[in-house]
Amino acid sequence: MKDMMDAMTERIHLLDPVVADAIAAGEVIERPAAVVKELIDNALDAGATRITVRARGGGIAAIEVHDNGHGMVPEDLALAFARHATSKVSHLEDLTAIRTRGFRGEALASIAAVSECTITTRHADAAAATSVRARFGSLLPPVSAGRDVGTSVTVENLFGNTPARLRFLKGERGEHAAVLRSVMDAIIAAPGCSIQCEIGEKVALSSRGGELHDVLPAIFGRGDAAKLLPFSGSVDSIHLHGYLSTPLAHHGNRMHLFVLVNGRRIQNAMVQHAIDDAYRGYLPSGRYPFGIVAIDCPPEAVDVNVHPTKRDVRFVEPGTIHRAVHRAVWQVLGSAPVEGLGPGSPSNGRSLLDDAHAADNSPLQSGSFLSESASHIERSTSVQLVLPEAEPRTGPRPSMGSLGPLRAIGQVRNTWIVAEGDAGIVLLDPHAAHEKILYEELRRGLADAAVPVQSLLVPLLVPMDPATVVHVPDIVPLLMSLGVAVDVFGEDMLRCSGVPALGRGHVTEDTIATLVRDLLDRVNPQEERLHRAAALLACHTAVRLGDALDLREQQQLLDLFAITPEALTCPHGRPTCRIISDGEMRRAVGRPLREPLEAR
Repeated sequence: MKDMMDAMTERIHLLDPVVADAIAAGEVIERPAAVVKELIDNALDAGATRITVRARGGGIAAIEVHDNGHGMVPEDLALAFARHATSKVSHLEDLTAIRTRGFRGEALASIAAVSECTITTRHADAAAATSVRARFGSLLPPVSAGRDVGTSVTVENLFGNTPARLRFLKGERGEHAAVLRSVMDAIIAAPGCSIQCEIGEKVALSSRGGELHDVLPAIFGRGDAAKLLPFSGSVDSIHLHGYLSTPLAHHGNRMHLFVLVNGRRIQNAMVQHAIDDAYRGYLPSGRYPFGIVAIDCPPEAVDVNVHPTKRDVRFVEPGTIHRAVHRAVWQVLGSAPVEGLGPGSPSNGRSLLDDAHAADNSPLQSGSFLSESASHIERSTSVQLVLPEAEPRTGPRPSMGSLGPLRAIGQVRNTWIVAEGDAGIVLLDPHAAHEKILYEELRRGLADAAVPVQSLLVPLLVPMDPATVVHVPDIVPLLMSLGVAVDVFGEDMLRCSGVPALGRGHVTEDTIATLVRDLLDRVNPQEERLHRAAALLACHTAVRLGDALDLREQQQLLDLFAITPEALTCPHGRPTCRIISDGEMRRAVGRPLREPLEAR
């Protein structure tokens, strides 16, 4: 009752400016990566051609951003920490044609409200640099300092006055990865600028500047960068360009799909829908393209003032943008190279998926292991393709026990294994059957913590993007439980020195890259991620459809198949065999189901 009376006597009052600034800062600065984004935006707006970013302690302990832009004169520096103070807009009409990355005049004020922030800057016309420090919103007098033309901003003790915010951060490694993603956005938005990011004492990401294609390896890793196709085109006053992955290369999330509007990284549902819709039918369920889609349009055709963090935009003519993006993506899909055909080879009117199926009939390369007619697609999709169940059967469904002992009869054209058992004739898919055998072996090894490891004489070097590499130490125990020994070997490189000792195939760089991404996908629970990882390793180490097996190998595979639980389907739900009973065969050739022995 007393609390209610106290609440009733409360009067409306103006918040203390320090409290108001701290509240407003929550809209703009929700984590260290947001600090990095805003400071890089300011540096690029200042004409910087060289930017260095340093982060320590997840960006909470310290963030530094140094640039060689035109700097600020001392008079402007005095206003730098004031809310809604900016050099980028002056009149209301300016908001309809924003050409700079920043314009709201909130970033530095928001950063200073929740940290200890120091700006040191020198304009070309100034004899010396000037430094100003703000401590949780309280401004200290400026002092002279020494530095070249440009600006340095140091942010320390972030959220020191709002400790509740710290509980919502992702830990040091997670925040460092988010900082790297902010730097990636800047590298893509301004490829001509040399940008370097140091995490702790190490260089985690570096771009020397150049054209957009020059920065692709730094952003996607060299492996994925090689799978990107360029595109460009114009629709009315809208110009689109960038790089997108082929239909046979994709990821388990949208983290590596960058959309830019007039050089600004955005997340827009309408543009995302246009991209997804164009790829529909080319990618398996739950898989997404990666790459860069850059949209350049007149500033008055887009409203960037719809979100405090400038993450989203609103288009004046969204339908035109949707059609333009959709058409650009189709250009990529139409020009994508088809597996098994040389550049410029005709596809005879078949779709890319049809050609991928047909490519499996081409001569096999040494050391490769196919799964079935869709093996190329399946291997490039992390073996997460959702396959249909077998056609409904009349009568009771066969079980492993009904097969009885299986005897190998032979292999049809290096594909299906023909065997006989108690249930009748068994036609076995050797890849699917071996895949299930290896999958169950991996599951037993995971349960017993005893997956055998085969050391590689020559380690595999796996190029990956730096933001992913930062997280790899988190999953090293999971990788080791699967028999995969991986360590970080540079800012954009992993080294694999051991693989599971099973099967007859070999693990490739793409296998390791897909395995790492799937295990890092926090959207799915760990059990599901381990299932996908085991299925991936089983698929890549199983025999392929097309591998010639002698009679002894066929029998060995059948013996293992017969004792594997639930072996009638592979880890993805696809049938492993077809059982043709004696009665079914008799009906097929028109013989009576029962007839005297002497009539046979």
